[in-house]
Amino acid sequence: MIASAVVVQQSQLRAIPEQRDWQTQAWDFYDRLNLLRFAAHWLSNALSRCRLYVGVPTDDGAGAPAPVTDEDDSPGETAARVPLDELFGGPAGHPEMLSRLATHLTIPGESYLVGMDDAQTGKRRWLVASGDEFFSRNKQVRVRLPDTNEQVPIDLNTATVLRIWRPHARRGWEADSPVRALLGDLQELADLRSYVKAILESRMAGRGILFLSESTIMPSPTNQPAGTPLPHDPATAAMIEAMITPITNRDSASAVVPLLARQPDKAKDPFFMDFSTKLDEQIRPLREDAIRRIAAGLDMPAEVLLGMSEANHWTAWQVEESAVKLHIEPLLGLICDALTERYLRPALEAMGVAEAHQYVIWYDASELVLRPNRAPEAQNLYTMGLLTGDSVRRAAGFTAEEDQPSDEEQQRYLLTQLALKGVKAADVRPYLEWLGIELPESATPPSGDSSGGDSPSSPEPDRGQSPPGEGERPEPPATPGDPDSAERPDDASPGEAATTASVTTVGRWPVAAVEMGVLRALEMVGKRLLNWGGRAWRGRIHCEPWEIHTRIPPQDFDAERLLDGAYASLEQVLDDQPCIQRAVDGYVRRLLAEQKHHDRALLLHVLSSAGCFDADTQGETDAA
Repeated sequence: MIASAVVVQQSQLRAIPEQRDWQTQAWDFYDRLNLLRFAAHWLSNALSRCRLYVGVPTDDGAGAPAPVTDEDDSPGETAARVPLDELFGGPAGHPEMLSRLATHLTIPGESYLVGMDDAQTGKRRWLVASGDEFFSRNKQVRVRLPDTNEQVPIDLNTATVLRIWRPHARRGWEADSPVRALLGDLQELADLRSYVKAILESRMAGRGILFLSESTIMPSPTNQPAGTPLPHDPATAAMIEAMITPITNRDSASAVVPLLARQPDKAKDPFFMDFSTKLDEQIRPLREDAIRRIAAGLDMPAEVLLGMSEANHWTAWQVEESAVKLHIEPLLGLICDALTERYLRPALEAMGVAEAHQYVIWYDASELVLRPNRAPEAQNLYTMGLLTGDSVRRAAGFTAEEDQPSDEEQQRYLLTQLALKGVKAADVRPYLEWLGIELPESATPPSGDSSGGDSPSSPEPDRGQSPPGEGERPEPPATPGDPDSAERPDDASPGEAATTASVTTVGRWPVAAVEMGVLRALEMVGKRLLNWGGRAWRGRIHCEPWEIHTRIPPQDFDAERLLDGAYASLEQVLDDQPCIQRAVDGYVRRLLAEQKHHDRALLLHVLSSAGCFDADTQGETDAA
């Protein structure tokens, strides 16, 4: 591995290289071109949102290191956090440190981390200095303070000086940056901007000369101050005045009126001479081309500079994901590796911490990862009993505690639902109390007559069961998911009866989970078909997301790409059911190949044929 950081000591002053010409040019373009400044600030702002912590890598090296917390029993675990807490004053100062390091590593490709004792307060002071702020002269290292521009000498025997750089691929000891290969493109963009500015300020390039009849005579300069040196030729003097006046006075009429001249009477009709060139028409394409090349060469997604007008919320999320994984995290890894090898572990060894080599400084970039709308999936999982209400509120963007309804609001909602469905409160009160939900005693549902009789739509009040006594847990009512409670209606068809029996045998909860996984997979496929199909399909498809495959031919696309990651939720819920996972995959592929809608009876038949259900229901599901 090529080292990307080194501790500068008194005997290693040569480790402080002088500022190179390309680094000076890079800083010059940073000051002149807002495009480059925006790119550098985008990276610096992104890194400032990340959190640094001391952790211990996992045994297999996969995943992020486990953070060291206050709950750890070992005294060495707590001491391992001390150097990071002292760096720039702890978490409060880390964002500014990461921000400046990101800018330096993006523009000149190197930076200096300086920790020294303040001469007045005696406290440790940390700085992030560029090559212009940190330099060596006459074997004396100095740094410019950011607040006073004062040059302060540094004693390398007591101070901590760490040089961090992006190593060049060919010469690892040299600093490198994305801007180094873009100097020509940046110069082209700067020249085009200067050319446009010259056109705007030039009198000749904008208005030209209007030739009139009679001998060519230029008007004499007017209002000339005494002693103003002008050429004796009146035509030249008039040209100079016509070009200078609009520059000094933008409100002058000569800025919009062409210069007049005369020609012999026998010459052709009056004509206008335009001084613009063919290059003027190519300014905009040339600038856009230069901007695209710069956007492609910087260490960030090109869409950040070029815009995401064609992106929806799914592709925008993918751009953010790629930005974090391919651009921000590698830069954070370089910084964390430098801080670990050259700062944390030497400090822990000096403190006498055992096994100092096992600790690392790492990052947490979770705040940068943007997720798409997960509220529908959270609502479906909550309906299936697989998610808490707090999780649903967080997925929808609400707080878990402040937005939680009160007990009175929950009671009002339940009473409203009971009233709409014509259910007596007395019939469900024992079960609600078992769940910890209390209804007021005065809650009475609407009845079919004034005597309080049962409504025709209400269930039987008793069903052979008695309300539970005090301290007893009531028996839950029979549900369609219980095998013993299945009754075939007299008017049910054989297919419906078999479907009901299959659902009854395995219970509605697993079937609902499988159906949710199927709809989720079809929904993901539909969105991909809509995105990959281009503008020809946008605005013309009006149906549910899981039915888009019935409108757009999926055969025009690779099935593996369409189904990539489509079963993530199903695998999460039914991770111990490989039979169901294989059967669902075959079922979904059949629907895509035939462009058919989801059919529960067909799904149950596929699951039964694959042997995912009990053998007792084989014949019934075959009938379905």
